[in-house]
Amino acid sequence: MSLEVQPQEVRESLARILSSRQFASAERRRKLLGYLVDETLSGRGGDLKEYRIGVDVYGRDAGTYDPRVDPVIRVDIGRLRTKLAEYYAGQGRSEDLGLLLDVANRIEGHTICALGDAAAWPVQSFLKHYRHEFEYMIDHGGRSMVTDQPGAKAA
Repeated sequence: MSLEVQPQEVRESLARILSSRQFASAERRRKLLGYLVDETLSGRGGDLKEYRIGVDVYGRDAGTYDPRVDPVIRVDIGRLRTKLAEYYAGQGRSEDLGLLLDVANRIEGHTICALGDAAAWPVQSFLKHYRHEFEYMIDHGGRSMVTDQPGAKAA
């Protein structure tokens, strides 16, 4: 079984996410997520920087934009994380776990920033050891396989 996810699968997953209720009225975050996915699939994920996102996605003037003064990218990345968490809390699919692992694998070792590796490692580790539990939660509406065991006490 190959862990490599094909770009078409990533684009299909992106389309599902962007058509979800969580992203229906979040045009800037839709555009941001699309850009991040496209750049990563094009092999430029390690080149993503706040300045470049501000100019390419948000149309900031390349001559005057200073990300230290204008926090829009940091703010919207935080909002994007929240929207993605909302999506995966209610609409995730088991296939999406493979996509998540593929993104983490593409980040690890392909960026000059140590934070990239540090962000990828927990995802890789959790999916390596607990993927079956994540799949169970997706298939059972967020319920834990631990609390669904016969005789288990509810938390």
